[in-house]
Amino acid sequence: MESVRPRIFLLGFGGVGRTLARRLLEKGPIRAPGWNVVAVADSRGVLYDEGGVDLAEALRVKETTASLGPAGARAWDAREALARVVPDIVVEATLSDPLRGEPGTGHVLQALRGGADVVTCNKGPLAVRYVEVEQALRESGRRLRYGTTVGGIVPILETLVERLPAAEITGVDAVLNTSTQFVLHRLGCGLSFPQAWEEARRLGYTEPDPRRDQEGWDAAMKAAILHNLLFGRPIAPADVRREPLTPDSEARALRAIQNGGRLVSLTRVRSGQASVELTEVDADSHWVLPGGVNRFCIETRRAGTLTLEGRGAGPEETASGLLADLLTLLRGSGPSSASPPIGERYSLPRPAWTPAGAVG
Repeated sequence: MESVRPRIFLLGFGGVGRTLARRLLEKGPIRAPGWNVVAVADSRGVLYDEGGVDLAEALRVKETTASLGPAGARAWDAREALARVVPDIVVEATLSDPLRGEPGTGHVLQALRGGADVVTCNKGPLAVRYVEVEQALRESGRRLRYGTTVGGIVPILETLVERLPAAEITGVDAVLNTSTQFVLHRLGCGLSFPQAWEEARRLGYTEPDPRRDQEGWDAAMKAAILHNLLFGRPIAPADVRREPLTPDSEARALRAIQNGGRLVSLTRVRSGQASVELTEVDADSHWVLPGGVNRFCIETRRAGTLTLEGRGAGPEETASGLLADLLTLLRGSGPSSASPPIGERYSLPRPAWTPAGAVG
């Protein structure tokens, strides 16, 4: 007898959501119990079909008209759609503001409380309203996988939460905002500030609102997530010290080159604090990276410094991470129990969410 396939809701149909839809349509090496996408939503409407949404047609309509609605789509907002569809798995790929964590946090909380497991690349829930999400996980017994919220396809969160607690992590230094790093790299190659940002936008490295990158909010949200997973008392992006990238940074980047160095945007996370600052480093420093690459240096008491590096942004990279997390849920990996409450401490420093809490 054929097993029941979980009903999936793709919430968010921008560049990442559409790339994920294409991956679900591929007949490649990925093996899974089968996709049953019953709903797809963008900001203007929801396609809903219990027999399975035609993803190829949804892609055609979205890329032709820039919207799933109004023709063929129900005029539901995301909250109404979640209540009506009642999916088994929600893939949340919208954006959230760095101060309230909305709309992503509302989507994730509603999905968990409604009995769904969640896969998300949205930074807002864990960066801004970590305690509420953790409580919803404990109360619902559902699973949340969030590996793409920091580093895209680079497995930084899996490494921190699943592999390194016994090594006693003391901090993380990172270049983790891809667009800022790309712009600083291109400024060093002679491009002007506007030219560098336009190239970053064209390549898909920037947030839809590039001010989130320029003002340091994207990096601050990622820094908050790193901190909240590693240390006891959660912080919010507003608590992270930020140094924005401005037109004046062009002259500063050129001065750094004249001095034999380079300018990078370096994020530091320690217990109780985090910062995102423009920092001049030597030209041969390991922090001088090509555009699009993230680097994480993890400081530990027991295992020295460990390093992860790789492409940290872009629709393909992020969609690949979402697909990996989705496959984990479909294959039933990991228990559905939630993690211990935030603030519960042990003899060894450990994440506020245990590895058994199904990190992605």
